[in-house]
Amino acid sequence: MTTRVIRHLAWVLTVLFVALSSAQAGSDKEVTWTVKSVLKEMDKAVKGLDGLTAELHWDELVCSQKVVGSGKFYVNFAGQVRAEVGGNNPRTIIVMPPFFYIYKPLEEIAERYYLPSRPDLIGQYALLGFIPSGSDLKKNYKVTFLRSEELDGHDTVVLNLAPKSEGAQGAISAIVLWVDQATWMPFQQLIRHSSSGMQATIRYAEITSTEDLSKELFQKVWPPETKIVAQ
Repeated sequence: MTTRVIRHLAWVLTVLFVALSSAQAGSDKEVTWTVKSVLKEMDKAVKGLDGLTAELHWDELVCSQKVVGSGKFYVNFAGQVRAEVGGNNPRTIIVMPPFFYIYKPLEEIAERYYLPSRPDLIGQYALLGFIPSGSDLKKNYKVTFLRSEELDGHDTVVLNLAPKSEGAQGAISAIVLWVDQATWMPFQQLIRHSSSGMQATIRYAEITSTEDLSKELFQKVWPPETKIVAQ
């Protein structure tokens, strides 16, 4: 093999090595997320969906007493929500705009709220009702990107949500939201209450899109002797 051929072969191998190294470096490069890019991905994830179901797990501190629960929620993109929360403080939450109901079977009452006059409930329960679109988050909250974080094996981006309305600010100081990068759906949220300083954690699992949510699912379904308490 001539010296010229050896030099040429060495040059080709060097170029190939540099090209492969650059490609590998490019594939390993971490994506830099921004509020705009995260909300855009969330909007893409829900485009064309009619409804969602998911398992939820609830953990909060109320009057120095730990309250835990788990259950399931259903949401359609007409704004209707149903959440069944079990545990030591079971309740059913139903959102049928413009009304919001919290049924408490242990007390045999159903609290009824008129949403336009209770913007604090929007801040407190909107994410429990699982509003995963970026456009809705941007509309109701001042959104700040905090960080990328691995949480229980899930690559997530973490957002801070500060309610825009004064009514919501009176109840909620901020919501920290973890969004799963695999699905661009909410994975966990931490709700910080304004007045009490208490906080609640909600974790979502088994998120499934569906087209089979009947209207009856979102109707008021509790025993006839239940007392309706207007709030």
